[in-house]
Amino acid sequence: MSFPHTSLLLAQESTPVAAPAAAPAGEGAGDGKPAAGGGMSMMPFFIGMFVIMYFVMIRPQQKRAKEHRQRVESLKIGSKVISAGGIHGLVTNVSDKTVTVKVSDNCKIKFEKASISQVFGSDKDDPAPDDDSESEAAADADSSKIETKG
Repeated sequence: MSFPHTSLLLAQESTPVAAPAAAPAGEGAGDGKPAAGGGMSMMPFFIGMFVIMYFVMIRPQQKRAKEHRQRVESLKIGSKVISAGGIHGLVTNVSDKTVTVKVSDNCKIKFEKASISQVFGSDKDDPAPDDDSESEAAADADSSKIETKG
């Protein structure tokens, strides 16, 4: 590969570097004192930003985590729950770290307590059942009538 001579000359040409200007006496040029307007003037700004971040981001997150921990600790048999994956069910067994959730008549799933995202209380506490449970109860009643007649 051949390069034009001008680019080689430009690549080899160096410009003289100017020496830093000497600071006037009394402005901390080499006497161990920081120059005026140094890092200390930025300290209140950083403290203010940290305080704002604490009240806007950190504190609400800690509050939500505490509420979630309390909800998980208050789990009891018969509580309606929703898992982090969106599975709805009824708690049938509670152990130290896990919860068994009844999803349908013959289906029970074991979850970690931490994966329970919402707790709705027990079946007896809920005065109005879900629309799905009403239709399932009506369908079960219809099927039992058919079985007893036949």
